[in-house]
Amino acid sequence: MNYMDISIVRTKINRIYEEIPILKKLGLEFNLEELKENEIIISFDGKDYFYRKGGFLFGGFVELLFDAFLGLLVRIFNDKANQVTVNLNIDFLEEAKGNKFYINGRIIRKGSSIVFVEGNLYNGEKIFAKANGIWKIF
Repeated sequence: MNYMDISIVRTKINRIYEEIPILKKLGLEFNLEELKENEIIISFDGKDYFYRKGGFLFGGFVELLFDAFLGLLVRIFNDKANQVTVNLNIDFLEEAKGNKFYINGRIIRKGSSIVFVEGNLYNGEKIFAKANGIWKIF
């Protein structure tokens, strides 16, 4: 697969809603912002129900975002069908406030069956959370 083929990447992004139906239920739409080898940046718009009192994103929602997005990153750069999250660590640095958010993700190392990734959630100015994870490819 040519990793820089935007149409293939967009197809894989659209398929995530079939694989993780809660994303569709939540009305979460990932928009591809940038694609590089082993790295992507997506954006999404905040919806009223993504926020808790005080106007910042729910921590559990941020965890769901990272699990879905970093898994998507692994899927984009992997031709095999199945994968699972083995480990996901998230550091919450600040309350995530704003209307538009970005997540960038990068593959750190890819073996034959294990992939190490990292990502950040930010609004263009501040990084709100950092994550690193390990995915098993079948």
